[in-house]
Amino acid sequence: MGCDDVLRTMGLQASLELPEPLDPTAWGRDGQTWVFVYDGATASSLVQALADVRAFVNGQYWLPRPLRLRAPYMAVIGLVDLPDAALDQAVAESDVATGMGGESFHLVAATRATGRVVLPVPRGHRNQRVAWEKGLKMRRPDRYAQALLNP
Repeated sequence: MGCDDVLRTMGLQASLELPEPLDPTAWGRDGQTWVFVYDGATASSLVQALADVRAFVNGQYWLPRPLRLRAPYMAVIGLVDLPDAALDQAVAESDVATGMGGESFHLVAATRATGRVVLPVPRGHRNQRVAWEKGLKMRRPDRYAQALLNP
């Protein structure tokens, strides 16, 4: 089963044409949730993909980010065959939102050889870490990666 099929079984549909430079292996959307999969991603390409995805997704909403009551959520998944320490570190150190609000996102690294999934590591003061952990539990970006690893 391919990445597109996995996302479709999870209820995500690719309903728009993607502009350049977006070129994911697979992508899908369900309401406010957007998931993009990049097979063979490197640390730098995944970080750039997140910037491109954020620009595209935020362009789909007419309200400025600080005024949105319902914020889009983006999961950008780097799927690799072998462990990549640089990719894992980039994901672990990545942010999950901006200070402006109106959006949330997660970078995720998934390794086929080991079945390992890496998520951003909560940081900041205690309240920030608690909010970050709640966001991870609520959004569960690891479920997309696990589904891609075990189709």
